[in-house]
Amino acid sequence: MKRIVVVGAGTSGWMVASAIKKNCPGVDVTIVYDSKIPTVGVGETLTFFMPHFMKNVLGLSDEQWMPQVKATYKTGVSMPGWTAKDSEYQSGFCLDFPAEFLASNKFNNLAQEKNCADMDQIDHYTKGGIVDLWCSMYQNGLLGDVTGNDLIASTGEGYYFSRDRKSIRDLNGTWLVNPTVGYSYHYNADLVGQSIAELVGKPSGVSVIDSTVVSVETDGDNISLLTLKDGSTITADIFVDCSGFHRLLVKKIPFTWEPCDEYYNDSAIVGPLHYDNTDNPAHCISSNSTLAGMDNGWRFSIPLTNRSGNGYVFNSRLGHNVDQLADELSSVIGFTPPNGFRHIKWDPGHYKEMMVGNCIAFGLASGFTDPFDANNLSLTTRIVKELVDLLKANPASSNLDIANLLNFRAKFYYRDIDMRVKSCLRLSPRRDTEYYRLMADVAEKTYLKEQFIEHIVNTRKRDFNNQQKFLWKSWTHVALAVRYGIKLPDVDLSLAPLAKQYFNFNKTRCLTIANRAPTLNEYYHLN
Repeated sequence: MKRIVVVGAGTSGWMVASAIKKNCPGVDVTIVYDSKIPTVGVGETLTFFMPHFMKNVLGLSDEQWMPQVKATYKTGVSMPGWTAKDSEYQSGFCLDFPAEFLASNKFNNLAQEKNCADMDQIDHYTKGGIVDLWCSMYQNGLLGDVTGNDLIASTGEGYYFSRDRKSIRDLNGTWLVNPTVGYSYHYNADLVGQSIAELVGKPSGVSVIDSTVVSVETDGDNISLLTLKDGSTITADIFVDCSGFHRLLVKKIPFTWEPCDEYYNDSAIVGPLHYDNTDNPAHCISSNSTLAGMDNGWRFSIPLTNRSGNGYVFNSRLGHNVDQLADELSSVIGFTPPNGFRHIKWDPGHYKEMMVGNCIAFGLASGFTDPFDANNLSLTTRIVKELVDLLKANPASSNLDIANLLNFRAKFYYRDIDMRVKSCLRLSPRRDTEYYRLMADVAEKTYLKEQFIEHIVNTRKRDFNNQQKFLWKSWTHVALAVRYGIKLPDVDLSLAPLAKQYFNFNKTRCLTIANRAPTLNEYYHLN
């Protein structure tokens, strides 16, 4: 692999270029972008794979980049308004096993006694699988007199930190939780790409060309060269499209577009809200991403150190009045931007392939379904990590080898994203507005609940990395089991007594740690 050209210098573009050049210094990496074209970013909430990506792939400590982009730590998700208009729901992620518990090796011993043949099966009992156990025990009345919040609190350290607006690091910077799991970030998407460029990309040797791509020449399924505004041309072994919704490269190559159904959201109104430290949660710094059910869709609030990014996500094809939606959003957050909310629209769907010929699509260029819980950027970072690992292990990897890996992984990630979005938005028990009645009708006609349960079973069996398995065993399983009353498939309950012992131990441990933590205002020096 000699040369890779990335078109687009937003968050995805600089993440891709920097990750490859940092880890594969022998590859010539060039970014081509037009500085006159603005990025789409309005604020971003990230999944818990991102700390690994930032630290181990990009080589950045939190202290190096977080202050520059007004980032905050994310320790949980607040999801009010989904089971009922005035309902509350708070989760914290993610489950971490303290050394004193792992040292006992009880779960490993019991798993081995059950003749688990490999580490993947043992891991099912020792890590993610305990959440399956707790869900089954909870739904079968085997956890005793506990509430849904008790169950949530014991699935991750982040619950009490999120609920009580506490910091996961003390005022000296010492971690109060495991520094490798159990948290993620919120950041300003307009700033993070440039921060990565200055801290990683450019120092590692990424070349930058500020110009407009005026034509893309192809040869069959491959891009042969790009022509820039000044008449110069660029060739490469691999071209990466990170041009966002412009999709400058992929629209010239026979990628296969897979549209989402007509009930997917396709629009959002967005705007920033600066804190005023009132009692309104929307005006205070938080460690939660807020994903709240609204009358005609859902809203998000992404807290940074100086403001929050807010939006209302909806389906314009259902005939909603945008002004009425803006009024509904303003009434909840107690604020209307001086220039009004900005309207964003997209065509929900994605390309079936992430790579065709010598062209890879990342970020918005690869597609966009729904902004629900950062699924697009999460997919990008995971696939970029797999690409980097392949190039490090075999620098001479052919384009066919790369395409086979990326397209295989993407198929499962897209399936997870589709099921995650549909299950959270369409299985809500709310019936008080036309929107929720329609979602319920669609879910029933498409057998969504049965599809979701089948997906869980298949995910348990799938040979995937621990990060991906844990995503479903923790957040989605517990969320839907508690909020929507979905009866999940039972698991082997022979370990239930030990699981209950750890359930009680973990709940007390997490609360004790959070109680001694500083507040978020104290940690970020906000008054």
